[in-house]
Amino acid sequence: MTRYPCPMVLLSAVAGLAALPAAALEKTRPGAPPPKDLSQTRRADRVVKITWDNEVLWLEEGPIHQLLFSSGVAGVAGREVFGRPGLVGSEAEDVPAVLSFRPEGLFPGDGKLVALLSVEIHEAASPAAEELLEAVCARLRATLAKAFEQELDSIQHEVGYTREEVRRAEEELVRLQELRAQLCQAAGRASLSREEITGEIRELRHRTRELEMELVGQRALQGALEQQIANTRERLEARRGEDPIAAELEQVVQLRERQTDRARQLVEGGAAPGLELAEAEGQLAMARLELQRHRMAVAEHAGAGRLSELNDELASLSVRAVEIEARLRFVSEKLAEIGKRDLLGLADRYEREIEARMPLAAERLEVAMEKSAELEDRLRGARPPAVTVLGGALPPKDRP
Repeated sequence: MTRYPCPMVLLSAVAGLAALPAAALEKTRPGAPPPKDLSQTRRADRVVKITWDNEVLWLEEGPIHQLLFSSGVAGVAGREVFGRPGLVGSEAEDVPAVLSFRPEGLFPGDGKLVALLSVEIHEAASPAAEELLEAVCARLRATLAKAFEQELDSIQHEVGYTREEVRRAEEELVRLQELRAQLCQAAGRASLSREEITGEIRELRHRTRELEMELVGQRALQGALEQQIANTRERLEARRGEDPIAAELEQVVQLRERQTDRARQLVEGGAAPGLELAEAEGQLAMARLELQRHRMAVAEHAGAGRLSELNDELASLSVRAVEIEARLRFVSEKLAEIGKRDLLGLADRYEREIEARMPLAAERLEVAMEKSAELEDRLRGARPPAVTVLGGALPPKDRP
């Protein structure tokens, strides 16, 4: 927990108590009669215990000594007892008494000081040592109480300030969170890391080049296969035109076709039975079958099987090319979307306004909340100072 030295607070309290109205000063001018019924004592000794709350006032021997011999404590006590101005505690002849302060035990960690206060009255002054010592203790008690109240007021103001700081920090954090959500929504993605986006762009461009090269290779293969298929077909057609057996079989087919047409006319005219038409159609089918068998044998010998393989390979290449084109289109659309959404610009803004500011805003909120909680704890546990007169001797338990 933070400790707060307070010499200035004590001096301020002394100044407040030392400020007397004009009427009071008039009563304490030199020559004013001293109070009656004095104790008739010229020396008084008291063991005094001073306690304070370290969380509000942090006192030490030096500030207490300075406070005790100030005009607001010893000086005012002298005016109250002797009816004349002047500081108590000097050996000068123009003051009525000498005040001494001897610490016997200082326990700063516990907020406690035990000291012996002594007052000795000069021969020329009224014998009022007991009254003077009592007045000094009363003024010290009042001054510490005033300093305590001033420090409490200061803490109260600081609590208000820290609460306002917490509110502003929370608002800033909420604003940054909302801005982050807006940027991510505009980007269409959960992360706006510039490193991730630039890496994605590099990967997409690299993939685009690979797919373009692969597509060029596929199209080159397709062109080569198409040319090979065309050449194979030309060879097949050339061999087909040079085949005399096929020509003869075609003539047979044509002859059977004419015979079938003639038989159909006769059957339809009633000049021939239907069996004759069926026989003609059977002979036509056999002629066509022979022609087809011959062509297949010639084609097999000329490379028709290879043509079928080439066609199958070309079909596979076409399917593969369509697949590559689809993938290339997808990658190109992804690159275009990155440019359209201006992801790099959004990433720059994200780094500038979110990544750079949000940790600071969170830290600022945490510090403000901790400070506010600390101050409120100090207020709740605040214990006012006390000046207790123990007697004329130092108790053993309070010795250092």
